Amino acid sequence: MLKKLSAPKAALFLAALAVGSALLTNYVTYIPNTNDFPALGGTPLLPGIYFGLVICLGIFLWEERRPLELLVVLVGVVIAWILAYRTALSVHDFLNQTRAATPGVAESPYNFAITGLVSGLVGSLGTVIAVSLASPDFREQSDWLRTIALGTVAGALLHFGDAKPGTFLPLFIVWQAAVAASVAYGLVTKPRPKRKR
Repeated sequence: MLKKLSAPKAALFLAALAVGSALLTNYVTYIPNTNDFPALGGTPLLPGIYFGLVICLGIFLWEERRPLELLVVLVGVVIAWILAYRTALSVHDFLNQTRAATPGVAESPYNFAITGLVSGLVGSLGTVIAVSLASPDFREQSDWLRTIALGTVAGALLHFGDAKPGTFLPLFIVWQAAVAASVAYGLVTKPRPKRKR
């Protein structure tokens, strides 16, 4: 039944799952009842795994893929999360150092939004590369452009982490839902046949 969803319904379905992933990302970045925080280079891994499983489910439902290909996608999405996380830290540090090096210049209220735009771009680019490795149907320019644009713009919601009460939940919900919906739409929408010249 899920395999036969239309593109808009598939997008809505995967977006709903991504909201669950976003809630886990915000509230369960550790293994419950332990002191174990799985991390790589200071980056918590569970958020990338949560979202990667959502994307893998979409590929499993709408593509004929083998387990190894799904593992490649999962690892690729986790790498995209790590790169986005590290990019956010680097860009934020760079903006703060630039401001500190210029006496008399106040801190911009948009530092978090700018940081989010750049890290959103990195995360969505990494995600489309991972999905494209397993899905020939997702190698269309329109799929890449739509997903990267949504991820970049949604990244600006990092700004809410700096505003009171200081939460990243809007970023996680909107970014993950938008990118997952775009991926699902691209997986279900078959590419147009190329015209012969």
